[in-house]
Amino acid sequence: MANLLLGLAVTVACTVIECAILAFLGARVRHHLAHHPPKGFVQDTVLISGTLILLLAGNLAQVLVWALVLQALGEFGALMPAYYFALTSFTTLGYGDVLLSPERAILGPLAAANGVLMFGLSGGVLIWVLGALTSFSEGLRAPSPGRDRPRDGDRG
Repeated sequence: MANLLLGLAVTVACTVIECAILAFLGARVRHHLAHHPPKGFVQDTVLISGTLILLLAGNLAQVLVWALVLQALGEFGALMPAYYFALTSFTTLGYGDVLLSPERAILGPLAAANGVLMFGLSGGVLIWVLGALTSFSEGLRAPSPGRDRPRDGDRG
């Protein structure tokens, strides 16, 4: 039970990291599009690439959290094997070539479940950015996640 609670705590920490990155990205994209509307392929590519890089960095930071926890628990003697295990679990690749001890085995599937959720959120933000770019290219205003509701007189 303690390992399950630990895994849930790590998942909460990763969720906080993901939400902070998503909030930062949402604010920056809205601000950028409001003040510097994209004018073509290069600007669109830069915005999409920047979004992808930040989302990937956030997911890799979450993998690092899992790796540090696994190393602190004594599952791995060095950071790189712990990171390798955490990354293959977080991405749900899970080769099975590196295993946790039986008493900590529940942490692998929890890392995988955490990864599925975080990659899903990241994908949702990428879709939002693409939608914002599409809105600008069609002459519409930038969407605001969670606050965009059609109002009288709004196109859409």
